Amino acid sequence: MINTPLKSAFCIIAGVASAGAAAQETDPPLAPPSCDYGSASAEAAPELAQFDFLIGDFTITGRVWTDGAWGPEITAPRARLVGRYILGGRVIQDEWYDNDPGQNPASTRGVTTRIYDAKKGEWSVSWTSADRPVITRLKVGMEDGEFVMRTVDPEAPNYDAVFERDGPDRWTRTAFRTAEDGTRTNIWQAIATRIPCPAE
Repeated sequence: MINTPLKSAFCIIAGVASAGAAAQETDPPLAPPSCDYGSASAEAAPELAQFDFLIGDFTITGRVWTDGAWGPEITAPRARLVGRYILGGRVIQDEWYDNDPGQNPASTRGVTTRIYDAKKGEWSVSWTSADRPVITRLKVGMEDGEFVMRTVDPEAPNYDAVFERDGPDRWTRTAFRTAEDGTRTNIWQAIATRIPCPAE
Protein backbone atom coordinates (compact mmCIF):
# COMPACT_ATOMS: atom_id res chain seq x y z
CA MET A 1 0.00 0.00 0.00
CA ILE A 2 3.47 3.34 -1.45
CA ASN A 3 2.54 2.73 1.73
CA THR A 4 -1.03 2.30 0.62
CA PRO A 5 -3.43 -0.64 0.64
CA LEU A 6 -2.44 -1.29 -2.97
CA LYS A 7 1.27 -1.68 -2.23
CA SER A 8 0.54 -3.63 0.95
CA ALA A 9 -1.61 -6.12 -0.84
CA PHE A 10 1.14 -6.81 -3.34
CA CYS A 11 3.56 -7.25 -0.42
CA ILE A 12 1.17 -9.74 1.11
CA ILE A 13 0.33 -11.55 -2.08
CA ALA A 14 3.07 -11.29 -4.68
CA GLY A 15 6.05 -10.83 -2.40
CA VAL A 16 5.52 -14.03 -0.48
CA ALA A 17 4.72 -16.47 -3.27
CA SER A 18 8.03 -18.27 -2.78
CA ALA A 19 7.68 -18.60 0.98
CA GLY A 20 5.51 -21.72 0.83
CA ALA A 21 4.13 -23.85 3.61
CA ALA A 22 7.45 -24.10 5.46
CA ALA A 23 7.49 -20.35 6.13
CA GLN A 24 3.91 -20.51 7.37
CA GLU A 25 4.87 -23.14 9.95
CA THR A 26 7.66 -20.96 11.38
CA ASP A 27 5.94 -17.57 11.27
CA PRO A 28 5.30 -15.91 14.66
CA PRO A 29 1.73 -16.20 15.92
CA LEU A 30 -0.87 -13.58 15.08
CA ALA A 31 -1.54 -10.83 17.61
CA PRO A 32 -4.59 -11.64 19.76
CA PRO A 33 -7.83 -9.80 18.93
CA SER A 34 -8.53 -6.61 20.86
CA CYS A 35 -12.23 -7.51 21.31
CA ASP A 36 -13.11 -3.86 22.08
CA TYR A 37 -14.97 -2.56 19.04
CA GLY A 38 -17.57 -0.21 20.51
CA SER A 39 -21.16 -0.15 19.28
CA ALA A 40 -23.24 1.86 16.87
CA SER A 41 -25.21 4.77 18.29
CA ALA A 42 -28.98 4.55 18.10
CA GLU A 43 -28.80 8.05 16.67
CA ALA A 44 -26.31 7.14 13.94
CA ALA A 45 -27.45 7.24 10.33
CA PRO A 46 -28.90 3.86 9.24
CA GLU A 47 -26.40 3.88 6.37
CA LEU A 48 -23.61 3.26 8.89
CA ALA A 49 -24.66 -0.40 8.73
CA GLN A 50 -23.37 -0.56 5.15
CA PHE A 51 -19.87 -0.83 6.62
CA ASP A 52 -20.62 -2.85 9.76
CA PHE A 53 -18.93 -5.90 8.21
CA LEU A 54 -15.64 -4.13 9.02
CA ILE A 55 -16.32 -4.16 12.77
CA GLY A 56 -14.03 -6.64 14.48
CA ASP A 57 -10.53 -8.04 14.11
CA PHE A 58 -9.65 -9.67 10.78
CA THR A 59 -6.67 -11.53 9.44
CA ILE A 60 -6.09 -10.76 5.76
CA THR A 61 -4.87 -13.11 3.06
CA GLY A 62 -5.03 -12.37 -0.65
CA ARG A 63 -4.62 -13.32 -4.25
CA VAL A 64 -3.56 -11.64 -7.50
CA TRP A 65 -5.44 -11.45 -10.79
CA THR A 66 -3.17 -12.92 -13.46
CA ASP A 67 -3.93 -13.81 -17.09
CA GLY A 68 -7.66 -13.39 -16.60
CA ALA A 69 -8.01 -15.51 -13.48
CA TRP A 70 -7.36 -15.43 -9.74
CA GLY A 71 -4.12 -16.97 -8.57
CA PRO A 72 -3.88 -19.15 -5.45
CA GLU A 73 -4.63 -17.64 -2.06
CA ILE A 74 -1.43 -16.54 -0.32
CA THR A 75 -1.60 -16.97 3.44
CA ALA A 76 1.80 -15.78 4.71
CA PRO A 77 2.62 -13.22 5.80
CA ARG A 78 -0.81 -11.94 6.76
CA ALA A 79 -2.09 -8.39 6.93
CA ARG A 80 -4.49 -7.28 9.67
CA LEU A 81 -7.53 -5.00 9.85
CA VAL A 82 -9.22 -3.87 13.07
CA GLY A 83 -12.54 -2.04 12.72
CA ARG A 84 -14.25 -0.07 15.50
CA TYR A 85 -17.11 2.31 16.14
CA ILE A 86 -15.72 5.64 17.36
CA LEU A 87 -16.98 9.11 18.26
CA GLY A 88 -19.94 7.86 20.23
CA GLY A 89 -20.81 5.13 17.72
CA ARG A 90 -21.42 7.50 14.80
CA VAL A 91 -18.25 6.75 12.83
CA ILE A 92 -16.48 3.57 11.72
CA GLN A 93 -12.70 3.57 11.74
CA ASP A 94 -10.44 0.73 10.69
CA GLU A 95 -6.73 0.28 11.26
CA TRP A 96 -4.77 -1.50 8.53
CA TYR A 97 -1.42 -3.25 9.18
CA ASP A 98 0.66 -4.46 6.22
CA ASN A 99 1.81 -7.36 8.39
CA ASP A 100 0.06 -8.68 11.47
CA PRO A 101 1.51 -6.83 14.51
CA GLY A 102 2.17 -10.17 16.18
CA GLN A 103 4.47 -11.09 13.29
CA ASN A 104 5.95 -7.63 12.74
CA PRO A 105 5.37 -5.05 15.51
CA ALA A 106 6.90 -2.32 13.32
CA SER A 107 4.57 -3.01 10.41
CA THR A 108 3.51 -0.16 8.14
CA ARG A 109 0.01 0.92 9.10
CA GLY A 110 -2.76 3.33 8.25
CA VAL A 111 -6.30 4.37 9.19
CA THR A 112 -9.51 4.75 7.22
CA THR A 113 -12.34 6.80 8.71
CA ARG A 114 -15.90 6.37 7.40
CA ILE A 115 -18.62 8.91 8.20
CA TYR A 116 -22.05 9.08 6.61
CA ASP A 117 -23.24 12.63 5.95
CA ALA A 118 -27.02 12.38 6.22
CA LYS A 119 -27.52 15.98 5.06
CA LYS A 120 -25.62 15.38 1.82
CA GLY A 121 -26.74 11.77 1.55
CA GLU A 122 -23.21 10.51 0.95
CA TRP A 123 -20.21 8.94 2.62
CA SER A 124 -17.15 10.91 3.69
CA VAL A 125 -14.24 8.46 3.65
CA SER A 126 -10.55 9.22 4.14
CA TRP A 127 -7.32 7.24 4.38
CA THR A 128 -3.94 8.18 5.80
CA SER A 129 -0.79 6.19 6.50
CA ALA A 130 1.81 6.63 9.24
CA ASP A 131 4.47 6.49 6.51
CA ARG A 132 2.65 8.76 4.06
CA PRO A 133 0.78 11.27 6.24
CA VAL A 134 -1.45 12.67 3.50
CA ILE A 135 -5.24 12.50 3.62
CA THR A 136 -6.70 10.66 0.64
CA ARG A 137 -10.42 11.25 0.05
CA LEU A 138 -12.63 8.44 -1.22
CA LYS A 139 -16.24 8.11 -2.30
CA VAL A 140 -18.46 5.09 -1.71
CA GLY A 141 -21.75 3.99 -3.18
CA MET A 142 -23.70 1.37 -5.06
CA GLU A 143 -22.85 0.90 -8.74
CA ASP A 144 -24.77 -1.69 -10.72
CA GLY A 145 -25.55 -3.62 -7.56
CA GLU A 146 -21.98 -3.48 -6.21
CA PHE A 147 -20.66 -1.60 -3.16
CA VAL A 148 -17.84 0.36 -4.78
CA MET A 149 -15.17 2.67 -3.36
CA ARG A 150 -13.35 5.11 -5.65
CA THR A 151 -10.53 7.61 -5.20
CA VAL A 152 -11.62 11.26 -5.30
CA ASP A 153 -8.21 12.96 -5.24
CA PRO A 154 -6.75 12.88 -8.77
CA GLU A 155 -3.15 12.82 -7.52
CA ALA A 156 -3.72 10.02 -4.99
CA PRO A 157 -2.86 6.36 -5.57
CA ASN A 158 -5.64 4.22 -7.02
CA TYR A 159 -7.84 2.81 -4.25
CA ASP A 160 -10.79 1.77 -6.42
CA ALA A 161 -12.31 -1.43 -5.07
CA VAL A 162 -15.47 -3.47 -4.61
CA PHE A 163 -16.48 -4.76 -1.18
CA GLU A 164 -18.46 -7.99 -0.79
CA ARG A 165 -19.81 -9.68 2.32
CA ASP A 166 -19.18 -13.42 2.24
CA GLY A 167 -20.98 -14.16 5.49
CA PRO A 168 -20.88 -12.83 9.07
CA ASP A 169 -17.16 -13.55 9.50
CA ARG A 170 -15.68 -13.03 6.06
CA TRP A 171 -15.52 -10.30 3.42
CA THR A 172 -13.45 -9.39 0.39
CA ARG A 173 -12.06 -6.18 -1.08
CA THR A 174 -11.31 -6.50 -4.78
CA ALA A 175 -9.10 -3.74 -6.16
CA PHE A 176 -9.50 -2.86 -9.81
CA ARG A 177 -8.27 -0.46 -12.49
CA THR A 178 -10.63 1.30 -14.89
CA ALA A 179 -9.56 2.09 -18.45
CA GLU A 180 -10.65 5.24 -20.30
CA ASP A 181 -13.31 3.22 -22.14
CA GLY A 182 -14.78 2.11 -18.79
CA THR A 183 -13.37 -1.41 -18.94
CA ARG A 184 -12.57 -2.67 -15.46
CA THR A 185 -9.65 -5.02 -14.75
CA ASN A 186 -9.12 -6.77 -11.44
CA ILE A 187 -5.73 -6.29 -9.74
CA TRP A 188 -5.75 -8.09 -6.40
CA GLN A 189 -8.18 -9.25 -3.75
CA ALA A 190 -7.88 -9.00 0.02
CA ILE A 191 -9.72 -11.81 1.83
CA ALA A 192 -10.68 -11.00 5.42
CA THR A 193 -11.50 -13.65 8.02
CA ARG A 194 -12.68 -12.72 11.50
CA ILE A 195 -10.48 -13.63 14.47
CA PRO A 196 -12.90 -14.69 17.22
CA CYS A 197 -12.62 -13.26 20.72
CA PRO A 198 -11.79 -15.85 23.42
CA ALA A 199 -15.30 -15.61 24.85
CA GLU A 200 -16.77 -16.44 21.45
